[in-house]
Amino acid sequence: MENCLNVHPLNNVVDLMQINKKRLQSLLEKLNWSEADILRSFNTNPQVEIKCKTIKNSQISTFPESYGWKNSLNLHTSQLQGLLKNYKVEAPRNFAELQLNFTREEKLKIYEHTIENTFKIDEIVTIKRNHNEVSFAEIVAVKRREKRKKRRYRTSKPTHTEEVRAVLDLQMQALRQYLRQRNYRYDNRESQANGKSQKEEKGVCKSTIRECDEKTKDGKRSNRYEKMSKRSERVESGVSEGNKRGSKDQYYRRSSREYKWSPRKSKSRSKSIEKFHKRKSSRRSNTAAVVIDNGAYTAKLGLSCHDDPQIMPNCIMKAKAERRRAFIGSQIDECRDASGLFYILCFQKGYLLNWDIQKTVWDYIFSSEGSGISLEDRNVLVTEPQLNFPSIQEAMVEIIFEEYHCSGIHKSTTADLAAFNYCTDSEETPLQSLNCLVVDVGYSFTHIVPFVCGKKLLKGIRRIDVGGKVLTNHLKELISYRHLNVMDESYVVNQIKEDVCFVSENFANEMLCHTDKRKRDEIIMEYVLPDFTSVKRGYVRKRDVTHNCLVDDSDQQSLRLCNERFTVPELLFHPTDVGIKQVGIPEAVIDALKECPVYTHHELLRNILVIGGSSLFAGFIPRLKAEIRALAADDLEVSIIFPEDPIAYGWYGGKELALSDGFKDILLKREEYEENGGYLHPLKLNYIQNCSYYAIKY
Repeated sequence: MENCLNVHPLNNVVDLMQINKKRLQSLLEKLNWSEADILRSFNTNPQVEIKCKTIKNSQISTFPESYGWKNSLNLHTSQLQGLLKNYKVEAPRNFAELQLNFTREEKLKIYEHTIENTFKIDEIVTIKRNHNEVSFAEIVAVKRREKRKKRRYRTSKPTHTEEVRAVLDLQMQALRQYLRQRNYRYDNRESQANGKSQKEEKGVCKSTIRECDEKTKDGKRSNRYEKMSKRSERVESGVSEGNKRGSKDQYYRRSSREYKWSPRKSKSRSKSIEKFHKRKSSRRSNTAAVVIDNGAYTAKLGLSCHDDPQIMPNCIMKAKAERRRAFIGSQIDECRDASGLFYILCFQKGYLLNWDIQKTVWDYIFSSEGSGISLEDRNVLVTEPQLNFPSIQEAMVEIIFEEYHCSGIHKSTTADLAAFNYCTDSEETPLQSLNCLVVDVGYSFTHIVPFVCGKKLLKGIRRIDVGGKVLTNHLKELISYRHLNVMDESYVVNQIKEDVCFVSENFANEMLCHTDKRKRDEIIMEYVLPDFTSVKRGYVRKRDVTHNCLVDDSDQQSLRLCNERFTVPELLFHPTDVGIKQVGIPEAVIDALKECPVYTHHELLRNILVIGGSSLFAGFIPRLKAEIRALAADDLEVSIIFPEDPIAYGWYGGKELALSDGFKDILLKREEYEENGGYLHPLKLNYIQNCSYYAIKY
């Protein structure tokens, strides 16, 4: 710039502007820029005319076409020119032209013209209603609150409000517990004060009570002598007449009927009989043995004098809603929100390994809050898994003797007790000649146990690593992949499995539900999930038979299940579907049969006893029988025995064994345990190795 001033002396500012303008034009030519583009981008005065190149209509974004209803207005170029009194104005094609080509005053005129010539909404009229009437807004608000309270199965974590509610619930529970304890202490103080006053009153009246007792004793003695004399007279008269008619006893019964007994005497007699039976039952309960079927999922226990067992979950559970409390056994019924229930199991892979958890569960079960049964100074019959490890057996014996102070113990398996119960039910076959196959479909495993001539054949025992736990986990994965994330909802999914699943007689035919609409309508089922506020347990939604459709009777969250209903129990017959390289139950039965003598095959196939909770699926028994029939020899008959209560069938066998005469001889008594320590006699250690021994004693 300084060089420019030295070369060209400037006289005025105009010459300087012309020189700078020429230099700018030369710079713009080098950059391939135009003056119009720069003015368009920096234009702040819309009245300045800009000479720019025309743009094709296809490149310009225009306003959307009007919908043409009464609340819209179309302004053309002629209308705008008359409104603004400016004949150079054209109707804008987009929002950019509206902003650049119109001044502020022109935009304001357009806005006022649009407001005057468009439809106006009437004012809102307030409707008067009675106080008892409920408005629609209130109904919507109530529904919204109910939906917020309901449990939703989702992939995200609980919201902040749900966590705050959980904390408030815990605090309210602690407050209720504190108030109960305070009221309990207050009531104890009052009862103690009342007890002292009653003792003082009793001390004053002791002398009068003694006098009354002496008088009543004298009166009772006199009445007793009178009754004895009358009774002797009746007996003498009965003897004299009895010589004529018949024996003394017959006439005495007949003569006693001639007297009319007063209603008081009959009542007192019935009461005395009831007291006698109560004393007899109490004596039996005091000496009765405790039978414990200690399963991996549930524990069945009761005294040998009881008719039915008590069934409790054999685990500890924790819920998300009540994180500070652990639910042991049957305490799960007290849980208000069982969603996201976490199980702490005593058994791992079918064997009892977590002794701390098992000890906690047993402490609750044998307390007054649980079953109310005490093991102290009682004989105990407890079950264990098939082919259990010796270290686990010794630990169980040590805990039961040292912690619960029982007088004797005997260990067995559920299959052994089921075989014993089956033999006692069928009076035709004695225990020495018992030939049967026990199929125990349990929670962790499925065992096939053959019994030949009353003895268990150890080399013929077969185990499949499929049970109720594997089926529940597989159903969780299917539902989480296809519908909702229920990987943390083991409690709910287990209920779905029990309510919905079934075993198909022809799996290939059932899979046609994906191509045949009629078949799919027959299989499909909608299961309503519990929200633990209004619905505590899920249920199957009803189906309209006439229209062949589901009845939408509620707005609860639901699952629509189709082939999941029969593909999950199919693992019992084909474990390879989930990568378990083992055979199914029918093949395992035939493989166990090969280890038995040939002359017993006929009776073993005729006496197949099926027990266990996972055998309760609809269609399981017909499918099992059909597949065993297809694999067995043609000249052999196949028959399956399925009891009414397959879950507690082993416990009933333990009850029969505990009531037998030979049960005391096979017990490991406390004196023998203290003398020999961990060493146990083979006959008293485990299993029913010699069932004929029981039969001789029974």
